[in-house]
Amino acid sequence: MRALIVDADSDARLQVSKLLDECGFDSVGAADGVDALRSMSDFAIDLIVAEISLPRLDVVQLIHIIRNGAFGPTPPPMIICSARLHEASWAIHPALQGLTLLAKPVTPRAFATALDAALPVECLD
Repeated sequence: MRALIVDADSDARLQVSKLLDECGFDSVGAADGVDALRSMSDFAIDLIVAEISLPRLDVVQLIHIIRNGAFGPTPPPMIICSARLHEASWAIHPALQGLTLLAKPVTPRAFATALDAALPVECLD
């Protein structure tokens, strides 16, 4: 399985990549939404883990493009990360409904819970 990690912070991408490695994922990194779209064109993606704040193309725009069928009729599950989840209006923003949300900093236990909610896999026991 392949995961796309979208975050401007290379250290954050590396941290998530290590967690996904433990679950048997191959990881592809992207620093922004535009690079994420390129990666989705180049690779079959089974899971997307993205920071809420992205340069060039924010995560809401990225979600709209993905959900509107740009990469097939069934978009991959998404985990959306943010250091300020309490400031977001998740319930009223339709683009974010149905996605798994994860607060930063990401801990292995929190990531395992978010991953299980998005795409149940055996890992991080």
